[in-house]
Amino acid sequence: ERRSLEEKSNLNGIFVNRGISRVPLESQIAYAGDIVTLTGVPDSIRVGDTLTGGTDDTAIFRPLATPPLAPPTLCMEFGANDSPLAGTEGTEVTPTKIRSRLTAETDNNVTLNVETSKSDS
Repeated sequence: ERRSLEEKSNLNGIFVNRGISRVPLESQIAYAGDIVTLTGVPDSIRVGDTLTGGTDDTAIFRPLATPPLAPPTLCMEFGANDSPLAGTEGTEVTPTKIRSRLTAETDNNVTLNVETSKSDS
């Protein structure tokens, strides 16, 4: 889906992943292959959008083409635990809490897709 949107906004923070840690981007330069996280981004910004910065309001920036995201490759179905050991481990394992956690995760993980099955009530 091609969109054209020009919007001015201020970011709260720019972070880069270093191994399994997320650290503030101090050099203000991200390199090819870096995974960058932005905070304070408006909801209208999507993964793959071209973001530019600068102080020259007359500059023209052409957006880069957005590559398509790969669809999820794993499908899981969660159901009630009816085993003899049900309820003996964990506190956040009810179907409602699992669904809430997965749904909340979709805000940060665009490759995650949560669907409600026909058997859900």
